[in-house]
Amino acid sequence: MIRTPIAAAIAALLFCAAAFGGEFTRTPFPGDPTAQLIVADGWAYIVRGTVPVAAWKIGDVTPVPPDPPDPLPPRKVVGIFLIEEQADRTVKQAAIMDDPVWQAAALAKGLTYRILDKDKPDLPPAVKAAVAKSVLPVVCCTDSDGKVVSVVPMPATLEAMRELIGGAK
Repeated sequence: MIRTPIAAAIAALLFCAAAFGGEFTRTPFPGDPTAQLIVADGWAYIVRGTVPVAAWKIGDVTPVPPDPPDPLPPRKVVGIFLIEEQADRTVKQAAIMDDPVWQAAALAKGLTYRILDKDKPDLPPAVKAAVAKSVLPVVCCTDSDGKVVSVVPMPATLEAMRELIGGAK
């Protein structure tokens, strides 16, 4: 079964080469029983099943790779965890953590936030694992699946914390 336009074009090329007296060879690809090396009209093709994997003009030393797959979209941050050791909290850290400006900015962007001690039992396992070896306090961002997107040290100033959350002033 021909699954892609490129595979159809290669199949047509090989059919025409055979039908009109052209020459081509088909050789099993070493180490992969599903792949074949096909040589026709000065071109070499590696085909796995009916899907072309690579093609190059004979004499070239650089194969033409297939188009790369579409990159995964970046994961969207939906949750912010400020993880600390509450016994070590300083007045400056408390002022940054309790700042209503960055908190309002986070809520306005549809983000949730929580300020938790590293030993709190309701700390999500993925977050706990991600911050286990970090110097506290840290800001841990998660996606909608609860997977950790990033872990960064908590900014040392209110302005930096507000900028981290998204430019709140």
